[in-house]
Amino acid sequence: MSSYISMFNPIKMGMDWFFYKSAKDYIKKPSIESIRKYELLILCIDGVLKNNNEAIPLAVETFNKLKNELNTKLCLLTNECRYPPQTIRKQLISMGFDIDTSVDIVSASSLVLITLSNILKLRHINNASNLEKETENYNSGYISRKRYKRIVNTEDAELNKAIRHTKFGIIADDELFNYLANSITKKYKHATFYHIKKDLSTNNIPENLDYIVIGTLENSNKLDQYLNNSVQWLLANPNVAIILAHTDTNTKIEDTLCPISVLNSIKEHGKKDNSEFKLPDDTISVGKPYCSEFIDKFMERYKLDKSGSARLNILVVGDDYDCDMKFAENVGCDKCLVLTGNITSDELVKQKYNISGVEYIIPDVSYLAL
Repeated sequence: MSSYISMFNPIKMGMDWFFYKSAKDYIKKPSIESIRKYELLILCIDGVLKNNNEAIPLAVETFNKLKNELNTKLCLLTNECRYPPQTIRKQLISMGFDIDTSVDIVSASSLVLITLSNILKLRHINNASNLEKETENYNSGYISRKRYKRIVNTEDAELNKAIRHTKFGIIADDELFNYLANSITKKYKHATFYHIKKDLSTNNIPENLDYIVIGTLENSNKLDQYLNNSVQWLLANPNVAIILAHTDTNTKIEDTLCPISVLNSIKEHGKKDNSEFKLPDDTISVGKPYCSEFIDKFMERYKLDKSGSARLNILVVGDDYDCDMKFAENVGCDKCLVLTGNITSDELVKQKYNISGVEYIIPDVSYLAL
């Protein structure tokens, strides 16, 4: 009886009603004036401008107004690691977004390409007088300090040559492999690429791999073969470093495993035959939220100046707290959370996320300009 009474306690019900908040109570819309004050808007793509292959309502009109009427500097950032920026640009243009060359698109695929390029740049230092300086100044997530010192301090000519001939294994779908291999080998002739899908025979396992890049894998009837072969690659290359395209688990691509899922699946397959199987310790993660070192490129590209301030005069607009908002936090930018993607109104009301540090929360991107 007491539990029955407490269920319908009028005082408790009244207090619950009084303190109840709806999603609209959390909405914090920026003014046009405040938008104009930002030197750059970094817009995440999925969940903000589009969902799957369709533009979010009013996203096209908002983007085009920001660009053409408010003259806002815009940059697009996405954890898409299958396609190069050119392909993403064409897709968005076909939806009606006015994206010319003044709008940069930074994808996880392009961040991986930048990572590989920087690795090769470091590995091909040939001016001995600069080696000590390069080692002292080295501060990058592209390659571990231990591995870097091994490269620059090698005196044996043959070993040095072998080190400088870099071998990459790619565990990803065809698009990422083709983008990386074609782009890199145009400049660096001593880079060799191996693709997990090209040869499933365990008799042709590449050895002496320096890096294994992990992107997305299609969940097809050959997935187990790809994963089993991946295990063989890792067993044959115990000192390899892994480059993970991104760690975002909320990016939903139908019938496709995201990079972190691919990595976990490889681990599971390895432990089936050997309980002591483990993944390499040397792992580099690129993409949001771990691409903070690339903010220097944004600052250089858009002539931004931090001037000793703790924060950049940049607004990051995203739909995911753990990915987009964490990225903004990592690089010291203002945050705008949009409720058309991974975070729902119900989750907002339940205070599942710590939104106290989020400057703006809007139902959709149109609240930025329309």
